[in-house]
Amino acid sequence: MNFFELITRRESCRSYLDTPVSREKLVACVEAAGLAPSACNSQPWHFIIVDEADAKKKLLEATVDVIPGMNGFAAQAPAAIIVLEGKATLLARMGGSINHQHYAHMDVGNALAYLTLSATELGLDTCILGIFNENKLKASFDIPESFRVRAVVLFGYPKRPGPRKKSRKALNEILSLNGFGQPYEKESGDA
Repeated sequence: MNFFELITRRESCRSYLDTPVSREKLVACVEAAGLAPSACNSQPWHFIIVDEADAKKKLLEATVDVIPGMNGFAAQAPAAIIVLEGKATLLARMGGSINHQHYAHMDVGNALAYLTLSATELGLDTCILGIFNENKLKASFDIPESFRVRAVVLFGYPKRPGPRKKSRKALNEILSLNGFGQPYEKESGDA
């Protein structure tokens, strides 16, 4: 599968088979995430694999029904990875202060993309949860106060085969040429 097939195939899955996900595949996804670029190579991330019954129960208590009706499908996922953001290196923080940027947020976003795309490459589907009880997760998984929980990513095999059609904005709605609002018009020679 080439890169464009991979990004077309990757989607948020909310209906999983009860087939277990091997720890080996989860570790491979974390290895891929660890290769993501980060400002000044600070790698401000940490990952917690959740694949045992007791740990999954604690995860569900902190993710399901935080807002009534949200994330109920998480109980179907055979595994999850908690994605943490730690403190960036001093050099990355200094560089970010110049532009009032917090590069660690972008770094963790890059790692999330690598994590989910590698899962897709391995035949898994994922769903990134952004609604959870961070305090419960920190207490349940002994997460130090110096880390923020940025996401919980569910992993599993989808019940529905093949990706669904994606609804995305047209390219001319998200792309400007040489200045904001300068329209992009596809030319006959463009691929």
